[in-house]
Amino acid sequence: MHRAVLLVIAALVVGGGPEPARAQRGRSASPAARAAKARAKRRTPRRTKNKNLMPKRVGEGFFSRVYRSNDGKWVIKKLRPAIAGVKSLSKKRRAELAIITVEASELLRANGLPVPKSFIPKGKAGVFVQQYSEGIPFDKLQGKAKFEASKNRMKIFGAGNRLAKAFSNGKWYIDTNTANLLFHKDGTVKSWIDPVVPTKPAEITAVQNKLARQKKAAGK
Repeated sequence: MHRAVLLVIAALVVGGGPEPARAQRGRSASPAARAAKARAKRRTPRRTKNKNLMPKRVGEGFFSRVYRSNDGKWVIKKLRPAIAGVKSLSKKRRAELAIITVEASELLRANGLPVPKSFIPKGKAGVFVQQYSEGIPFDKLQGKAKFEASKNRMKIFGAGNRLAKAFSNGKWYIDTNTANLLFHKDGTVKSWIDPVVPTKPAEITAVQNKLARQKKAAGK
């Protein structure tokens, strides 16, 4: 009896004892289970850096570079390091201008003006996002529709200027560029994109004068 017990213990010591539970589980998996696991692994998409999925740059203005979101529903506006490329802006100042622009735009929208929704994305200083808008530019309208559009743009600009006078505290002004308006076929205003200038007009004038001098010096 004692000899049999000793032989069993010796066999366990020489053989290394029972296999770990992990090895036993791996070997006990059925062929069907292993095949299902392999199929699931093949179906899992790999994470790749596809440049075609990145937002596409679609334009550039005085203050920002403009990108279109992948789904086409939003426009991303990233403030440039310099106004029109000639007046430098610090990162802190760009962040301030983005906030001023969004707050002013949302104020106009809350007061019934056809301004697209906009917001500051979390953790992105100097960047704001605006809902994409479609419509007919003023110069594409004709006849009665263009006449109505002329009247309607003045109403929109007038309402915007009154709100700016009441609430801006001199931090922002209304951009009365007709190119920022999109219209319906009948000449009513559909959307007012970029309604806000987040700085004093004198600063914009100084930048425009500097650009004019540069073009003159270049012989353009």
